[in-house]
Amino acid sequence: MKALLCIEHIGYNMANLGRGLGPLLDCSDPYAPHVTRVTRLLTGDIVHGTPVRGQYDFSRANGVGSRGVWLNYALDEGIYHVTERITWAKGRTRFVRSQDGEVHTITLEEVKRCLANGI
Repeated sequence: MKALLCIEHIGYNMANLGRGLGPLLDCSDPYAPHVTRVTRLLTGDIVHGTPVRGQYDFSRANGVGSRGVWLNYALDEGIYHVTERITWAKGRTRFVRSQDGEVHTITLEEVKRCLANGI
């Protein structure tokens, strides 16, 4: 059963500002929303997996698109690495597990255990 993960793309307008301008503007954001289905861990907490494509929802966006733009991810059962911006000044990465239509945050140790057990 698929589970829905919704992430706000804070600063969507800034992320798209530099398109087409090449090296003139550096609009890279290390906390731009990104979800990867984890297939294995490399060293430490570096993951190897398949990126998951999200669907944008602009229905709650403000006029310029800096807040209220959401990315919705339909996740199959499994383990995912999630990168997201939680405020203008802060971002985070975390692991989540999609199971029985629900998404729960899990620790790196739980990820290792699940992967060792073939989940």
